[in-house]
Amino acid sequence: MGTKGIYRAPKCNTCGQEDPKKFWPKMKSMCRPCHGKDIARRMVEAREAAIAYKGGKCEICGYDKYRGALEFHHKDPKQKDPNGLRKMKLENLFAEVDKCTLLCSNCHREEHGRLNLE
Repeated sequence: MGTKGIYRAPKCNTCGQEDPKKFWPKMKSMCRPCHGKDIARRMVEAREAAIAYKGGKCEICGYDKYRGALEFHHKDPKQKDPNGLRKMKLENLFAEVDKCTLLCSNCHREEHGRLNLE
């Protein structure tokens, strides 16, 4: 006889939470709060990897003081992935980032202002 139908009580491998109300229906090894933190951590790591891949500084002015001020500007908006840069595997992320220039927020705004005037 298999194990189908046998209930396994959830227990978070990260924090030890055992309250069934704190878990997604089919996820029994990580509670919702830990899952959210894990996703946020992976998104930060992917963004840091993409910034490093593009050189780590603004391609126009060279700004590199605060990484939160660096943004990806698509060279051709028609080639932009409609899902954006989120939830991508690293190899897909780097392929999408290859379509972009890394700009600081000021240069990014100036670039969009220039494009709107054309």
